[in-house]
Amino acid sequence: TINDIIDISRIESGQVKVVFKEFKINNKLQELYSFFIEETKTKGITLNLFLDIKIKDFMVVSDDLKIESVLINLIKNAIKFTHKGSVDFGYKIENDEIIFFVKDTGKGISEDKLASVFNRFEQADLKLNKTHEGSGLGLAISRSYVEMIGGKIWLKSKVGVGSEFAFSIPLKLPVRNIDE
Repeated sequence: TINDIIDISRIESGQVKVVFKEFKINNKLQELYSFFIEETKTKGITLNLFLDIKIKDFMVVSDDLKIESVLINLIKNAIKFTHKGSVDFGYKIENDEIIFFVKDTGKGISEDKLASVFNRFEQADLKLNKTHEGSGLGLAISRSYVEMIGGKIWLKSKVGVGSEFAFSIPLKLPVRNIDE
């Protein structure tokens, strides 16, 4: 909670900088899959990774640490609120954008709470028990990071069916020298 408060304070005061660089998008998502697979196995749920571009070394230009931070937060939340079924995550390329997604078969969020989940210090379910506690800042931080790198974030959810969080960022490919 303290780290989240520090992070949101740094974001609001303009102390968080965006660092655009080339990175291998498939490697980044594969690392996240490897990190979370044991947790999902232990919990008895399936973790699936979907990569739109199958080229192993597919490179994009963006702030990989902010993308990673947002995905970690979304995947952790999906695992936390999914007790059976699966968590799917990955990306697809559409209209000069990369659209990342995290979809779960968890408890879902009621329609009247959808608009507030990205607000600071708010959680969709105010009756969370101790196993589901949090600062209520993770999604606000995620939204800020996505906006900092020129994207937008949204949510679709249905109670008893699950949730899908998604965010888009501009697709920027590395500029290659002709001599390379």
